[in-house]
Amino acid sequence: GKPLFLSNKTSLPEIGADVAFYFNSFEPKDMQSVFESGLQQYSSLNLSNSIKASAKRFDWSNTAKEYLNIYRSIH
Repeated sequence: GKPLFLSNKTSLPEIGADVAFYFNSFEPKDMQSVFESGLQQYSSLNLSNSIKASAKRFDWSNTAKEYLNIYRSIH
C-alpha cells in the first residue's frame, strides 16, 4: 500500500480511516508539511501492510456478499 494523503474537509476520512495522512487546509504550505511528515512516518513505521489491510474493507466481493445477506434476511 502506498501512502494516502487526503483532505479532512470531505468524506474521505471515512475511507482513509487511521491509515491516511490528512491535511486541514488547501494552502500549499500546509499540504507540503503533511506530505513531508507523512512520507517520513510511512517509511519509519512501515505502514504498507496496514494500508493494504484497510483497503480490503472495500473489496467488491465483500460488498456483494453483504448485500446478498441483507436481501436474504428480508425474504
